[in-house]
Amino acid sequence: MFKIDSNQTIKMSKGDDVKFPVFLNQGTSLTPLRYPIYENMGCELYFSIYYRNDFDNPILKKTFKDNGEVVTEKSNGYKSVKTGVDNINENNDFIIRFEPEDTNDLNEDSYVYQIKALIVDKDVEPVENEEGQLTYTYIINTVTNRLPIYIIDDDYGRRIW
Repeated sequence: MFKIDSNQTIKMSKGDDVKFPVFLNQGTSLTPLRYPIYENMGCELYFSIYYRNDFDNPILKKTFKDNGEVVTEKSNGYKSVKTGVDNINENNDFIIRFEPEDTNDLNEDSYVYQIKALIVDKDVEPVENEEGQLTYTYIINTVTNRLPIYIIDDDYGRRIW
């Protein structure tokens, strides 16, 4: 099970495969304007899960890079790097992906998540280096404030209350 409600609260079953796009808005809430992500510009999207009372140390951090790399880091020291992943959809949005091992070791509980993006600063012109390649200036934007994420057991939807 996976749901994102209108308040951006996430509910997901522990150990599920999940993927969803993230719209980066460079406009306003009244006039949204997509910030397009293209391959190999050096942009990254960070999805972090925290305990509700500890925002300094994520228990899970996933980094999605525009070159097809996904880095997964956990507070227990676990780290994996996968390459060749399609991290950008047809609308040029980043795609967030969870695999079963990302949430299998989390307890059923409420946590807090936050999404940030490392993007090209559109106000600074790229500079050409000696090899003729463009060098960009980057900024980090907070995509979401700290919001609730609930990790629930698989049988949650079948319970009788």
